[in-house]
Amino acid sequence: MVFLTQAALSDIRIPRGVPNEILRSLASGIMDLGLREIPPGSNRSPINKDTGRGIDRYQPARLVGKGSPSRLPDMAWCSAAADTWWHDGFGRYILTTPSMPDGKLERGSDKAKDIAKAMGIWIHAGSESPQPGDSFVLIHGVDTPGFNKGHRGMVLRVSEDGKTIQTIEGNARNAVRLIQRSVPGIGETPKPEQVLGYIRPMGTFTGWEKGLLTTGYESPNGSTR
Repeated sequence: MVFLTQAALSDIRIPRGVPNEILRSLASGIMDLGLREIPPGSNRSPINKDTGRGIDRYQPARLVGKGSPSRLPDMAWCSAAADTWWHDGFGRYILTTPSMPDGKLERGSDKAKDIAKAMGIWIHAGSESPQPGDSFVLIHGVDTPGFNKGHRGMVLRVSEDGKTIQTIEGNARNAVRLIQRSVPGIGETPKPEQVLGYIRPMGTFTGWEKGLLTTGYESPNGSTR
């Protein structure tokens, strides 16, 4: 398990002007940057007794304790991480269903998108610009209901033109990483392998600071800036 130093974390600025719930959610994600699977490919790392951080904290307890103690092969922990950071910020799980009103359940990116649509908190990419605290959803290949594999992460910062985001992402090459991605601008149509849309936990807000970090992030393919 690798934690970033306080000096490194101090360079990762949360945008000014965001609501407190979003600030706390982003701060939680930033504190997890550097977490890695132990061993690689296991979808797990133990919870550190001093920091309370570890990939296992994202997972429902019933699943962490099920099957092999060393591997959770089907766990979509990118999605579980985003939900956990929101929980840290809002004091509750955001994505809920009638059968799971407390929101604590295993869900992949595609299922999260469907729940968000049912709740009325889904923003299709190209219809609005992203904002800090959104959870982006990326679908691999063509968006086909019930047959998707995808990826989620939390938007930290947004460029002035709304076409580039810097994100905190779990399960990004077996770790929590700071990633920079291109996204559709207003009026543009998402392409395959591009961000399809955003889950917005508390509605649109204004007055927040735009602009990107100049260092410390990676591209989706792993090169570092």
